[in-house]
Amino acid sequence: MAGMSVCKERMQKRIEKRQGNLDDILVFDEDIPREARLSFVDFAPTVKHTRDGNNKSVDYYALVDYANKWLERTGSRWDVVNCETVSAIIQLVIERGEAISKQILIVYRSNELTDVPGGAAPPGRVTANYRVTMLRLWIRPAVQQQPYGNQPIIIQFSDYKPEQQVVGNGGGGGGGGGGDDKCLETIDDVVRRLNDDDTINGRILNVQTVGFTATSDGQLDTGYTQSTQWSARTVYVLRVFYLLGGRQDGLVSVIDFMPDLIEKGSMFRRPKYESQSALVGKAYKWLTANSGVQFLNAESVDMKLKSSNKQMSIARDTGDYIRFLRIAYIKGRANGTGAAGAGAVDVQPPSESHNNNNNKQPLYLESRTIVLHKNYAELKRTIADYVSGDQWSAAANGAVVGNQQQQWLINSCETVTVFSSNGNRPALEANGDQSFQTLMVSNMSVNKTEYYAIRLYFDGKDPNKEYPTTSGGDTGAANTDGTVSRKSTCKVC
Repeated sequence: MAGMSVCKERMQKRIEKRQGNLDDILVFDEDIPREARLSFVDFAPTVKHTRDGNNKSVDYYALVDYANKWLERTGSRWDVVNCETVSAIIQLVIERGEAISKQILIVYRSNELTDVPGGAAPPGRVTANYRVTMLRLWIRPAVQQQPYGNQPIIIQFSDYKPEQQVVGNGGGGGGGGGGDDKCLETIDDVVRRLNDDDTINGRILNVQTVGFTATSDGQLDTGYTQSTQWSARTVYVLRVFYLLGGRQDGLVSVIDFMPDLIEKGSMFRRPKYESQSALVGKAYKWLTANSGVQFLNAESVDMKLKSSNKQMSIARDTGDYIRFLRIAYIKGRANGTGAAGAGAVDVQPPSESHNNNNNKQPLYLESRTIVLHKNYAELKRTIADYVSGDQWSAAANGAVVGNQQQQWLINSCETVTVFSSNGNRPALEANGDQSFQTLMVSNMSVNKTEYYAIRLYFDGKDPNKEYPTTSGGDTGAANTDGTVSRKSTCKVC
């Protein structure tokens, strides 16, 4: 027994020595195209073995801190558009304790993961794939007229988890009704708590709806960076990214645009819903009719087909899903003193916003989806080529650059999953615009492959395009908190 303990100790020391030269955080910034007006940098954790046989990685706070150091090292070269929490598979090729190559895989297959290099790894070269949660930083070149002044850019984030609440089932607590039910808060409740929080001291970049795998008792660690594939219970959290400094009164709100059913499905035919492009059209009509709000970002969110967009928890193992469009924005207070109570989130006014046009002009929301087909270097080059034309603004706040007022301005960017039977570009582009998704990736699903695409949202009024009138249209009835209603029951929370 003593001999086995000595052997185990020696093996552990070899593992630690092999991992000793590996950086805790990997930065993927080598393939940013020269003169790019828009690109992104990824900050991913390295997963390492511990003495007790488990894996460890730095938390999400460490990734954000490292991103701030990266921005500081680059001086005033880059301006931040928005941030994302993205899951991906990182591949490392390790030789003699050194990472000789690293890459982010362009697809995720649930049966393709390999172990992190450990005791069973050979002493020579070894390849390891592992799934992580990383920080994606969307950047563009900084210009002289920065909306942040001369202050250094410091990114921070705050997470708002849905809390358990007790809801009566109609029978009361002591009669013959059978007691009360426990249910997670809806998004309305979470947004309300966000606006009552006074800890955000800065300008909000974007609000992201992030899914986390919860334990059987509903606990989740939002700082954990070893990503698990979609399974069991998934709880959505509102993650607010912001830049330190600058305060202005306003309330965060969201509005959801749901795809309408066009054609019912059957046992052998999928139902047909409005496309994601059509949802952007709905959002365009609402934004032009509400030019006084400050646009923050747009994002695609998945929900169970027969559930509600207000729910913050779903079972993500099997079933059919629908993808809707969520817009986060800032609206003014009803009475100027805090309609939602003291401590509402403070952000910059629209006239100083990094992602809104000046003088409360209508925002002509457009989008472009670019699929990840070959590799990330090609993707970044495609993005750079797309925003290289003269119609694009190079200023972070739409300011005049040189002697010309540019026309189009990137507002926000997101990474979306694409579920397809193959990785051909036409199939990815067609499926990337679909709102109905069936049997997403999990061990319980026949769909084992997950592809990715980039969706760019921008203010880009095309002089050659005929735009509808700005009456708002039938885009869904907005509640006072800014969310579009869809029937919700507490039983499925």
